[in-house]
Amino acid sequence: PNMPKIKHKPIPEKLKQYIPQLGEVILIDYSQSSSKKRLWVTQDGNVVINCRVGHGKNSGKKYCTKFSNEFGSNMSSIGTFITGDEYMNSVIGRAMKIHGLDPGINDKVHQRGIRFHSSKYASDSFFKRNGYIGRSLGCFTTDAKYNNQIIDLCKVGTMMHVII
Repeated sequence: PNMPKIKHKPIPEKLKQYIPQLGEVILIDYSQSSSKKRLWVTQDGNVVINCRVGHGKNSGKKYCTKFSNEFGSNMSSIGTFITGDEYMNSVIGRAMKIHGLDPGINDKVHQRGIRFHSSKYASDSFFKRNGYIGRSLGCFTTDAKYNNQIIDLCKVGTMMHVII
């Protein structure tokens, strides 16, 4: 479905190399503050989603500076990922599994339970009230409306690149 044309924040140069001409990709720049819209989804080379995304509570406060592949670290992971199955969870709601493709860097994210899901602390309204968004246990959390768009668009097998 064609999304309405919205003015999005430009994708950083260092992420442009990952944009395919056809299909979808999820791009996250963790060098930016969590108050910035640092997640992009492109479809056929065009940005269709640009939103804030939370990071792990032990990865830093406003900036995501520490990363882990370890269980119980409550940190975010970086590198290359691929999306997995969608499912419903009674606590986090609609979620999408993620699989890390970089051995030793993010290959445990699936087993760690790192997912895409929405959260009140990553919502636009929380941001407007507080001037920042909250942090997750390592999951990629967004406002519910963006979470639904990301899951609708990025079915199983969508590449994802998370950089600093």
